Amino acid sequence: DVDGDRAVISILTQEYDGAFVIVNDSVFQVADSSLIDHEVDNLHWVEVQLSDGLNVSTDTLWVKVLNVNDNAPKIANTEFTMAEGEPNGYDVGNLNATDADGGILIYSIVNQEYSGAFSLDSNGLIEVADSTLIDYEVDSTHVVLVKVHDGIDSVESSVLILITNMNDNQPDVRDTTFVLSEDAVNGDLVGVLNVVDADLDTLEYSIVSQDPTGA
Repeated sequence: DVDGDRAVISILTQEYDGAFVIVNDSVFQVADSSLIDHEVDNLHWVEVQLSDGLNVSTDTLWVKVLNVNDNAPKIANTEFTMAEGEPNGYDVGNLNATDADGGILIYSIVNQEYSGAFSLDSNGLIEVADSTLIDYEVDSTHVVLVKVHDGIDSVESSVLILITNMNDNQPDVRDTTFVLSEDAVNGDLVGVLNVVDADLDTLEYSIVSQDPTGA
C-alpha cells in the first residue's frame, strides 16, 4: 500500500473452489492439491480482493501449473493376426500405448513364448525376427509380454499373436505295398493309400504312371 497501510488480501472466487487459500492476510498457498492437475487444467485463475481498511481493489491472479511425470503409461492387452511364412522384418502390428504426461515412451519385450521370434522397435512396432520359429502346425498362438516405460513408471501387457494356416507343407505319401490275388476282378479293393498332410487340406488323388498301363 503506497500509504504504508497494511493490506489484507482475501480470495473472492476461484476457478476450482478450495484449490488455493490465503493465510495471514497475504500468504498464497495450495489448499487442495487434488484439484491441481496439469493434465486437467494447466492454468488457474483466482480473483482476489485487497483492502487497507479504507480502500478496496480487486485483481486476478493466474497460476500456471507445470507438468511433472506423475502418470504411468497405459496399454491395453492387444491381439494381432498374421500368416505363417511371413519373412523376417514383417510388420505384425503397432502397440497403442498412451501417457497422460506426454512423455517419451520406451518399449521392450520382457518375455516371449519362443525366444527371438519377434522384435519390438522404439516406436512400439512388433516385427518378425525369426520366421523359422513361427509355424501354424507347431503353435497357432504366440504370447509376447511387453513393457512400456516413461522414464519413471512402467506397465506390462500381454500381446497375443494369432497365426493363420498357409498351405506350406507337401502331402506325404508313404511307400506302400499291396497284395492282390491274380483272380481279382474289376472293382476289387486293392488297398487304401496312407497320405499325411500337415496343413489338413483336401487332397486330390491321381495316377501318374503304372505298369502295366491301365491295370
